[in-house]
Amino acid sequence: MSLRQNYKDGKLDGLWEQFSDGGTLRSRKNYKDGKLDGLWENFSHGGTLEFRVNYKDGKLDGLWELFDRDGTLSLRQNYKDGKLNGLEESFRHDVTLYEDGTPESVECYQNGELVDMSFCEEK
Repeated sequence: MSLRQNYKDGKLDGLWEQFSDGGTLRSRKNYKDGKLDGLWENFSHGGTLEFRVNYKDGKLDGLWELFDRDGTLSLRQNYKDGKLNGLEESFRHDVTLYEDGTPESVECYQNGELVDMSFCEEK
């Protein structure tokens, strides 16, 4: 494995990338003042996207997506200030009923707590 990273005043700052021994990109993150800030993507040995997540000031903030081995979306969550906030959607692709991309299950969160769906429907 090899790394490409940037520092400012002794702290990680800017793009951080990790590569396999064969040179394939495995992970790409952004840092600001030593904290994760922005998009983080992780890739399999074959180059398929495994997950994509957003950070702000070191905390999960925004969309978080998890993908199956074939690159198909399996889970989507929303975060605000490090806590689940908004819809969480789970997708199953091995069931004919859900081939259209309709979520298998949908839940709603506010400040990390499971809440009534009406909270998410209002947005």
